[in-house]
Amino acid sequence: MSNDDGLTKTAKQIEAVRKIIANTIWIVIVVVVLAAIGRYIVVKYAHKTTEVELQEKLLVQPIPWHEVDQAVATAIINARKSTEAFANQQLDGWITTLMRRVDTDYLDWYFSYWTQQLLGLKALWQYGANYLFENQPTAAEKLMEEIQEEFSKRVLRPQIAELELERIVRDTANHYVVRLRSSLNTVPSKYKIPHADWD
Repeated sequence: MSNDDGLTKTAKQIEAVRKIIANTIWIVIVVVVLAAIGRYIVVKYAHKTTEVELQEKLLVQPIPWHEVDQAVATAIINARKSTEAFANQQLDGWITTLMRRVDTDYLDWYFSYWTQQLLGLKALWQYGANYLFENQPTAAEKLMEEIQEEFSKRVLRPQIAELELERIVRDTANHYVVRLRSSLNTVPSKYKIPHADWD
């Protein structure tokens, strides 16, 4: 083997080692650069996310509770006014029915010729009973009692009146609840109140 062959072989080996070292250095440089770029991107993205989250937190307006309180108070006042009008309408309807009974039944009975004669006789009888027995009611008291009983029987009809008043009270309470609920249902969306906070 000649010296030239040995040198060529050594040169080839050195060249191979140099290529391996150069490729390794380039691989290390690329890995380091990619790692640096990756770190930069991760840090920048995380920083952007944090900035966006902070901006979103800053952009979320605090709930103006004084305005919410005012809206609730207004809803209550409006529901009360609406309910008062409803109750007045219901009572007016009932009173109209009662007045119809007064006009068609009670007044016909009271102003009837025979009723007046009978009441006069009863008053005379009661006056005598009171004159003889002091524990008996006076004629005026006895007549007032009889007229009230007749009014109650012909116009008020106590059991029916009680049921009618209970119905009016129940309907009025339901009206108030429905009006108040419908008014209050708009408040959370208007002021962007979370459901948990609203409850």
